[in-house]
Amino acid sequence: MDIDFYTNPITEEEVIAVLGNDFKRQGNELVFQCRACPGGDTHKDNMKFNTVKHILKCQAGCGFEKEIVGIIARRRLGQKMPEYQDFARREAPAPTEPVEKEKEIAQEALSDYYFGCHYNLMQNKDLLKKMYLRHSILPSTACSCFIGYDSKKDMLVFPSCVIGKDPTDKTLIIDNGAEYREIEGEKTIRRISGYEPAICAVLHGNFIMRGLICEGYKDAYNLIQIMKLTQPDILNHTAIFTVQNGTNSINTNNCLQKVNWHRFETIGIIMDNDKAGDTATAIATELFPCIKDMRSEYISGYNDIQERFEKEFGGQVDIDKALSATWLDEYREE
Repeated sequence: MDIDFYTNPITEEEVIAVLGNDFKRQGNELVFQCRACPGGDTHKDNMKFNTVKHILKCQAGCGFEKEIVGIIARRRLGQKMPEYQDFARREAPAPTEPVEKEKEIAQEALSDYYFGCHYNLMQNKDLLKKMYLRHSILPSTACSCFIGYDSKKDMLVFPSCVIGKDPTDKTLIIDNGAEYREIEGEKTIRRISGYEPAICAVLHGNFIMRGLICEGYKDAYNLIQIMKLTQPDILNHTAIFTVQNGTNSINTNNCLQKVNWHRFETIGIIMDNDKAGDTATAIATELFPCIKDMRSEYISGYNDIQERFEKEFGGQVDIDKALSATWLDEYREE
């Protein structure tokens, strides 16, 4: 008799019964150590079971999940099978040199690239106005956050600066590619290839006590503008971050877990008020109970932060007056 796992999928109870209770929950996944992996799976996170899709898989590709499924199948048929501890560890493959991803823009060239693109944008008041009308980003925000414009791609450049283990230490922030956004027209997002997804700093001061994680760069920029108007003193002590790889992949490559969020006195997460935002918030708060959902404080009844800025504060903005500020003259070509 064959077992139909499509009609009667594997349950988490069956997986736990074989692999034991030594696991972690990460969102919709149960994470176990794979006992058969070459090298022993020292981080204890290779074997993962998705409780929604009912899929068990060793992420290192050793194939041990097939034997676990075999045990579950035989148990359903009432046949005795050995526990997973009785299986021998696979032979480790010959070591190979890690292949580094080819970066679209070399690491050592990123700072110069950011500077050149920033200069291009700040020189061009027409582009600055289009950016505000399209994305609600003010010239002053473009200046403080070093936003730029790539004339060859005809795209805005949002610089990505990945943070290290300590999010309060700005010396641990390094260039990590960029996100390209359309200046006008159809919505387009693209990230510089070759760089790992990460949590990136958008604003970082000298004396940081609080942290806020936004859904995307535009939300982060608009949040800065809202806080300048409503919480200027708090903003001075707040670091603002964004998920470089997007809400649906909030913990890709365990990027959340690479940061010690406990370093802050308070740390909040502000995702959109939608299903994807709910899921991302649940993942973050389950992994780090110190992270609090702060959508009610910063988004209120709106869908996202940009919408709140546009509806509540957009009427106060005279973009033509903002573009006539004398400090912009510093960017004029001599």
